[in-house]
Amino acid sequence: KGFRDAMHLAKYLLEVGRVAVLGRSFFGEKLPQEENEYIRLSYATNQELIKEGLKRIETALADKDSIEKWLASED
Repeated sequence: KGFRDAMHLAKYLLEVGRVAVLGRSFFGEKLPQEENEYIRLSYATNQELIKEGLKRIETALADKDSIEKWLASED
């Protein structure tokens, strides 16, 4: 079991990783050929903040126990 979609992942990253990202649905409907979900990041800040955000995303996604607990709480 995993994240339902990009919006679900974005919610996890905000709550656990303390990083704001946007899910695919914020940018219009999926095109017929699009099969995958994705998130978007903003690079409209300085490099240090971008690096910190990426580090937080990496840490949040590497913590499998935290993901499982969070997903269970979402049911």
